[in-house]
Amino acid sequence: MTSADETTATRNKEVVRRQFDFWNDGELDALGKDLGAEATNFRVPTDVDQLRRIVLNWRTAFPDLHYTVDTLLAEDDQVVAFVTLSGTQHGPLPLRGWAMLPVTGKHFSVKQMHLSRLRDGKVVDHWGVRDDLGMLVQLGHVAPPEHVGEHVADVLRDPTV
Repeated sequence: MTSADETTATRNKEVVRRQFDFWNDGELDALGKDLGAEATNFRVPTDVDQLRRIVLNWRTAFPDLHYTVDTLLAEDDQVVAFVTLSGTQHGPLPLRGWAMLPVTGKHFSVKQMHLSRLRDGKVVDHWGVRDDLGMLVQLGHVAPPEHVGEHVADVLRDPTV
């Protein structure tokens, strides 16, 4: 890697880390700072207003929502973030307009991986691999699957196992 590549990689990692800081702090006005004009989220065109609504919904449901950035890796125009997401559900959570998860008061902690592609210092593409099932089990919205091995069921209930 050349010095210029390392500088770009370092800047790109800082941009992606800031995205998680915006979620943690609920800084809705700052969210668009690092978002490209033609950004996509899971291939769906996403503008700043859509992103603000998503963050507001999550922070309303989980006022203590927190991302811990465990690892950031950068190469070329891409950054991979391995993170831990946690929170306690104190509000309802809308799921893409077709469901509303009621308040449980329970805490969750799950691992996620996010891949961001950047252009000119702005995030233009985002993909994520999330443990939504583990989150739903910990929050009490879904019972652990009966068909899985006991170790898998234990991990779904408590990811520190």
